[in-house]
Amino acid sequence: MPQPRTRTTLVLCMLPWATPATAGSFSATLSGFADDADGTSLDLDLYWAPAEWLALSAGVGSANSSAELADLRGDSLRAGIDARSESLGGRLGWRNWRDGGDFESESISAELYWRSGGWQIGLVGEQRDFRVDYVVTVAARPVTRSADFEGQGFGARASWYGERWGGYLRAVGYDYDASLERAVAASRLPNLARFPRIEALVGSLLTRTAGAIDHDLAAAVERSFERSGLRLEVSATRDTISGADSLSANLGYRYALSPRFAIEATVGAVDGDDLDSVGFAGLALTFRN
Repeated sequence: MPQPRTRTTLVLCMLPWATPATAGSFSATLSGFADDADGTSLDLDLYWAPAEWLALSAGVGSANSSAELADLRGDSLRAGIDARSESLGGRLGWRNWRDGGDFESESISAELYWRSGGWQIGLVGEQRDFRVDYVVTVAARPVTRSADFEGQGFGARASWYGERWGGYLRAVGYDYDASLERAVAASRLPNLARFPRIEALVGSLLTRTAGAIDHDLAAAVERSFERSGLRLEVSATRDTISGADSLSANLGYRYALSPRFAIEATVGAVDGDDLDSVGFAGLALTFRN
């Protein structure tokens, strides 16, 4: 059975604009994205630093995308904590993605890093867990079954931010258990009633955080001005199931409307071996105390 050509919403995994953490600082960002394949997303992210050595974050979002055989609609929750000393630090992140009752992915990431001046170099680890429900026909009646699999990712990240210039490099590779192969085999059964839910949702281009990807490489460069900033980010991923490579690039421009409010516009495109090129654009409004 041929694999569907998935058209999806791209949920960006960009790092926030580099800002120093000061005790008591708080920010809230409302962002929305849309692509030319009828995909949309809306996210709210909160950040709070109760002390100079501690920062907390939380977020909620919703994304809609489309495939040839199914519409995919999902909600995400995320949270993070970052604790650091003068030269060492660590951060933990949690993210949950759920598409109705048919698909769920959950990831827990950790990073240990060293920092000096504007440099920050860290080792990254991630645990991903997936559950996909599907329906097969047994003795002329539908039967609901579930496929569960997990994967681990390991990599590194390096960043440098000065007064005007900054950027980062990040590389993570993933490995999955044998249950993923069984889930792929199940998705190709001729009597599978929920075929798009496995084939499309497991694919890495639904989102880089929800999909089963083989590796994720990203790089960005940023230039800050008196009241504005410009950033270019490029990332490359490979889908574990199909082996298809994809490349995305986006350009972001932010402008400080006032000392408390900033607006950011983003445009970009993603292109893959088994997908048509998809363009996207987004707008974000941030409040800072």
